[in-house]
Amino acid sequence: MAAAAASATGRQKLSQYDAVTKMIKALMDGIKSDSHLDIGCNDGVRIRIVKSKGRILGIDIDRDALSFAKKRKIEVCLMSAEKLAFADNSFELVTMIE
Repeated sequence: MAAAAASATGRQKLSQYDAVTKMIKALMDGIKSDSHLDIGCNDGVRIRIVKSKGRILGIDIDRDALSFAKKRKIEVCLMSAEKLAFADNSFELVTMIE
């Protein structure tokens, strides 16, 4: 019984993940430039999925996660969302998704 519930929960999370990924791709289709900032990117897994859609910069405060992302050639910076080091209007799209 517990295994079936865990499996259903896993499918639900995957479905939600796919829906969010589709939403990001649709938003990126609507922007004029390639400027997308992903706040709290962690290891960059979502960036890897939508990266073909343009330039995406990921920021996070987790050094280990960013190290993992860099090994996969994902553009990331160690930075807090509370203290962004970018000028206003540097990005046309900003995402922050769990």
